[in-house]
Amino acid sequence: MIRTEEGLYPSYKANHENKKFKSYKKNDLLLDIENTGLADYLDDKISPRVIVLFGSGARGEDTEDSDIDLYIEAPKTTIEATKYEKLLRRKIELHFKERISSYPKELRNNIANGIIIRGYLQIFK
Repeated sequence: MIRTEEGLYPSYKANHENKKFKSYKKNDLLLDIENTGLADYLDDKISPRVIVLFGSGARGEDTEDSDIDLYIEAPKTTIEATKYEKLLRRKIELHFKERISSYPKELRNNIANGIIIRGYLQIFK
């Protein structure tokens, strides 16, 4: 927490650079993904090899305006995510690929450093 002395009363705000804050933020997003049923919905509808949360959400650096980036290792499928976007109050970006190796190196690294929600991410064969 950051305390500032502006006005009559002190005010407090979150320290977004704090490691614990980022950890709590990541865990909160993961719980929201589970509790809304999004992870189960994707798993049931697509049966992907892996679902990975990556990007700012996986780093605990997301904001209210950030989307939720999910890598889904499966053939591209049309998924209706509107219900979950409303529940999570965020846009959900589903990134479908049958193999992570078809992405550029930077994006592969970003996904590999994400958080596995379901399945197993195979980088090397």
